[in-house]
Amino acid sequence: MRGNSRLIVLVFGAALAAMSLLACVETRPTPPPGGECCVRTGPVFFDCASIENLGPGADLDGRCNAVNQGQSCSWVYSDKECCEIAVADGFGDVTCGTSGECCVFTGPVGWDCAAIENLGPGADLDGRCNQVNQGQSCEWLYSDEQCCEIAVNDGHGDATCGNSGKCCEFTGPVGFDCKSIEGLPPGADFDGRCNAVNQGQSCTWNYSDETCCEVAATDANPGNVTCN
Repeated sequence: MRGNSRLIVLVFGAALAAMSLLACVETRPTPPPGGECCVRTGPVFFDCASIENLGPGADLDGRCNAVNQGQSCSWVYSDKECCEIAVADGFGDVTCGTSGECCVFTGPVGWDCAAIENLGPGADLDGRCNQVNQGQSCEWLYSDEQCCEIAVNDGHGDATCGNSGKCCEFTGPVGFDCKSIEGLPPGADFDGRCNAVNQGQSCTWNYSDETCCEVAATDANPGNVTCN
């Protein structure tokens, strides 16, 4: 009986040690891909989330958008709270706008982007959206199938709809099967091929997704892609 008690104690102790080790592994800090407001857009790695934690007096959105000459982080002005944070930091001429389902506010100059979706027949909806403040306030969401169809049906421009993948997303307005790039055989420059479609007017690689970034960093032409 005493032998059985010792065995139980040993087994319990081993289990407890294993659980402690697992907890250590799970809670090990890793560099975040992006914050709530300053999101990572790649391809050069940067701890975008850390910018949100800078003390008073910092130009939060300006610092975010300037990382690696705008190649790593972007401030999410479309989120109301994030936009208010950018306004409250006291830098720049940031004002907040209103997003629609298809014409989303991208800032930093405020505009009622949602109102463009309510224009009557005959209006160039996506064209009007993308041109607001010289492209500094609103952007049409071609990646949404319904929004893309609306842009096609307004009868203006040459908008055509494409197919989005998880990593190679369709961003329009020129249609392309962006998802097919993810299915290329080994040896392809996945993110490079994706970003170059129609001179960058159709597909965009999603570096903010950890798995997608690793694919880009380990493909045939990793370039200067860094993930962590």
